[in-house]
Parts: sequence; C-alpha cells; structure tokens
Amino acid sequence: MRPHQDKLHMCRLAIIFLTLVTGGMAVGAPVVPVTGIVNGATFQSPGAVAPGELVAVFGTDLATATQLAGTVPLPTSLGGATATIGGVSVPLIYSSPLQINLQIPWELANMTNPQITVQTSSTGAPVTLTVLQSQPGIFTTNQSGSGQGAILIANTASLAAPAGAFPGSRPVQRGEYIEIFSTGLGPVFNTPPSGAVTPDGSSTLVFPPTVTIGGAAATVSFAGLAPGYVGLYQVNVQIPQAASVGNAVPLVLFAGTNANTVTLAVAPQAIPDVTGAYSGTGTATTSRCINPAENGTFSLAVTSIFSQSGNTFTGTLTATTVVQGASVQFIDNISGTVDSLGALSGSLSGDEFINGGYDSSHQGTYTGSLSGNLFSIQTSIQETGGPCQTAASVTVSR
Repeated sequence: MRPHQDKLHMCRLAIIFLTLVTGGMAVGAPVVPVTGIVNGATFQSPGAVAPGELVAVFGTDLATATQLAGTVPLPTSLGGATATIGGVSVPLIYSSPLQINLQIPWELANMTNPQITVQTSSTGAPVTLTVLQSQPGIFTTNQSGSGQGAILIANTASLAAPAGAFPGSRPVQRGEYIEIFSTGLGPVFNTPPSGAVTPDGSSTLVFPPTVTIGGAAATVSFAGLAPGYVGLYQVNVQIPQAASVGNAVPLVLFAGTNANTVTLAVAPQAIPDVTGAYSGTGTATTSRCINPAENGTFSLAVTSIFSQSGNTFTGTLTATTVVQGASVQFIDNISGTVDSLGALSGSLSGDEFINGGYDSSHQGTYTGSLSGNLFSIQTSIQETGGPCQTAASVTVSR
C-alpha cells in the first residue's frame, strides 16, 4: 500500500504545527538549555536528534517576533531568528521568543556532536547535540507524545479512535490498514533537500521499522517520508487478526529504538452468522466395516439447517448416497462454535438408515470454516458399538 497523498486532511496538517508557545519580544541574546531541545512529536529525548527529524527548541529570547512559515522550502530565517547546526543553516517552521520549531538538516548524517547556535540581533551560546541515526517519535492528538496516536484509517480522514472522540473517528477493524505519522525514523532513499516537501512515495526508509499492535506483530506495507510534507514520516500497516481490541490498544513502533507508545481503537470483530438452510455435496471414506461393501469412498448429497445464539450454533445435517444399489441416509444432530474469523468446530451424532430402515448410530467431531455463505467441514466419525470409521468432507452453501 502506497502512502496517501491527500493534502486536505486537516488532522495531518495539525501534526506538523507542533505545540506552540508564544512570548514577548526578545531583549537579549538567545538562551537554549540542552534540556530544551526535544523531539517534536514526544517532547522527550532532550539534546539527541536525528537527521530529518522535526524538533522543538525551547528557551528565551529565541526570536524577535512570532511567525509561522508560509512557504516551502522552509526558510532559514523566520521571526528575526536564524539557527545553524554544525555550520549548516536550519530550516525553520515556527519561531517565537520562547520556542522555535525546526527540521534537523539531512546534512548532519555524518556528524556526531555538532553545536546548535541561535541568532537574532545577538548570538546565543552554542549547545552541543548528539546526532543519532534515528530518534523516533509518533505524533499524538493531545500533542504530548502519549495517548491517542495520530493514526488514520488508510485512505480516509478518520482517526482510528473511539467513535465520536474526534470528528469522523471510528475504531479500525482487524485486517484494515492504518497510517501512522511520526518523525525521526532515520535515513531514507531519495532524500529530499532539507526543508523541502517530499514529492512522492519514493523516499522509503533504509531500515524499515517493526510495529506491534495490541501485542501482535503487524505487517508493514509502506515506511518512509509522507508525500507533501517536510520531515513527516508515514508508516502503513495492516491490523493483525491477533491484535487485542478496545478503545486504547497500545501500538509500539521500533526504528533503531522504540518510539513512544501510543494508542488506537480496534473494534471487536463481529461473529459471523451461521443461521440458515444449506445444500451442497461431500465425500465420505469408510473403513474397517465388517461388510466389505460398506468400505470405500462415496459421494454425498447434503442438506442442513442451523440456528445460532452468540458464537454457538445447532442444527441438523442430512447426507444421502447409494451403496450397491441401496439408498443410504445419514441424519445427524450437529452443534458447535464459530469464532470471529469464521473457524468452526464441534461435534455431531446421528443414525444411518438403509432403504429407510434403521441400521446403526454414530458420533464424531469436526472442524471447518464459514466464508460468506459457504460452510465447509471435515469430520471424523465412529460407529457406535461397531468398527466402522468414516472421514467425511462436506461443503454446503445457503
């Protein structure tokens, strides 16, 4: 699944513009404590950055005016402020006297401990940073790095969140795809220029991440920079069938190190409805019978009818065949369970009639599946008080 490129989704636009702190006019030299340089999604990991990452810088006298970048490529001067890291000019997203939001230049990939310097009319003291390969952070709706993640149901504007929690939000179903938005996931192929919009879906991660949802491993279908944005990563995954369900299911993303754990809503899967009348065919292979004529493989004509309560069902199954010119009929009571994936299991018991007269009884177990209107089972049956054993396969539809 390729990245979705609809730039009109406001929830995506919102996560680019991180928590913004305004303040008065700058009056002195910029002051940036090392603890004030944090991941733009989590506001954690002070002083450690990764090339391409979106970062928030908190301090005092950082700019002479409050200004939000209105063009791309991003400017390197904004609100009277400029910044350099290791001598490289830094693209700025937002500036104010108390906060600057920026993108760590991709050019820092070969640096280890460069210094960041913020300049207005005065130059602040340099602060040493640690450059890592990745510094992953997943955006969250409360802009704190915890709780509901900035996670869309794929190719929609709907957050994978409890219904009604946000406009258009709904829990995601197992098997559906989601889009996880983050920053700092590491190097990509086809790296765009620093501060520039990612033009398409070709800037994929060099080292693909892993994702677990509700404790179950998810299949990653895309991981890279999100088209149409600066420094924003997008990871598309399919919700695993084994994922737990609920309004706050944990999602863990690993990209060199674990990102912040966020949550999403995963819907309980509905139990398929077995109810109805079915007809179809099957085969039965009988062995160990005293009468050799009863041993062999026979074609069956099958009808059945089921009723259901919750995940349990009961019904009758009738199968007929012809053995050496005699009409043979099996009438069984069948019961069992069906799970959310349509897996069937249970037991059956009944009687065999030859030319309308009672011949013998039997019992057995079965497993199978319900797929839409197709009910398929494989049985293992033992004659009651006798040696005959039967393995049957039945497929019926309603």
